[in-house]
Amino acid sequence: MNKPQKNAELAWKKIGEEILIIDSRSNKEVHRLNAVGSSIWELCNGENLFEDIVISLGKEYSLELDVARADTNEYIKKLGDMGLLKEAL
Repeated sequence: MNKPQKNAELAWKKIGEEILIIDSRSNKEVHRLNAVGSSIWELCNGENLFEDIVISLGKEYSLELDVARADTNEYIKKLGDMGLLKEAL
């Protein structure tokens, strides 16, 4: 997936630096994303390329791009596996 996108069937809300996602498809399961996960989630808007997300996170958290790329890839894949993104990497 070159432009990760949130699953439109989900309700979510930002509270402070965290995001809560309510998945009504599975008995209203709630997913809580920490600050880094929330940054990734917000950037998964269907417009940002994967590499743009990596660069943004690298800058925001002072990460080497290789580290940011690997971590972002793993996290986006995890979100995809849970069905929170429309498509997985």
